[in-house]
Amino acid sequence: MTTKKPVRSTRLYEIAPKANVEDLKGQAKVIVMALRANQPATMAQIADRAAKKLETEQEPIRVVNHYLGKFKAAKIVREVKKRAA
Repeated sequence: MTTKKPVRSTRLYEIAPKANVEDLKGQAKVIVMALRANQPATMAQIADRAAKKLETEQEPIRVVNHYLGKFKAAKIVREVKKRAA
């Protein structure tokens, strides 16, 4: 039996309460700053906000996807179940 994963664009992310984001540099810092400005946010919203400052030839959504995976593993960001009212 397979479980259906939620669509990537509907997942909401926020910075974890005890996360140390002051040491981040480069693209990682750009993505965290974009998330910090609009929490909780979907991956697409973060990519839209960070797109102009990301220095890469890849699509912004792919870069954000990569870093969010790393951030989740390091407990810097977390998934939010639903948007607060």
